[in-house]
Amino acid sequence: MTQKVQIMVVKRDTTITTTITPSSMSYLGLLWSNLLAIRLALLDKKPTEADAIINALKKNYPNNSQVLAQEGWLAEQLQDAKRARAAYQAALKITPNSQQLIDHLA
Repeated sequence: MTQKVQIMVVKRDTTITTTITPSSMSYLGLLWSNLLAIRLALLDKKPTEADAIINALKKNYPNNSQVLAQEGWLAEQLQDAKRARAAYQAALKITPNSQQLIDHLA
């Protein structure tokens, strides 16, 4: 029998609770640690490193809306409006009801 784990994500005024299986935890841990590494690379003023991480994530997870949204965020930080818009639009195709993505495109 597969054990399930509850995780809670708190973002602004919204709390999301989801149930995951241990086999998916390694995927989530890897994804989130890489997304954090992108932000840390930018804080260290290493945009090339951040871009390399996002490109590797896109290669491994091409249909992941979180990865595409993160690419949009990174592009915004690098003042590349065209790339940001394309990334947010691609993410929105995967998760069309995401208010956060809709807000980024407004």
